[in-house]
Amino acid sequence: MFSVGIDIGSVSTDVIVMDGENNVLEDRYIRNFGKPIQIVLDLFRELLSTYPQEKISRVAFTGMVGKLLAELCGGFFA
Repeated sequence: MFSVGIDIGSVSTDVIVMDGENNVLEDRYIRNFGKPIQIVLDLFRELLSTYPQEKISRVAFTGMVGKLLAELCGGFFA
């Protein structure tokens, strides 16, 4: 199972993907260029091509846009 953490700020989005043993599989910094929601949607498409949806056990959001996306995606907001 995989866990995904996404921090969405006004300038950038940081994402981390971890396996069930808390090993970091991906750690990325992405510039938002004023389109944080579009960046995260593109990011999800990319992640789902690598990590099957049924293997992702949780998604957590933080940051300025995190609460909105947590509500839209059914993830957690911290």
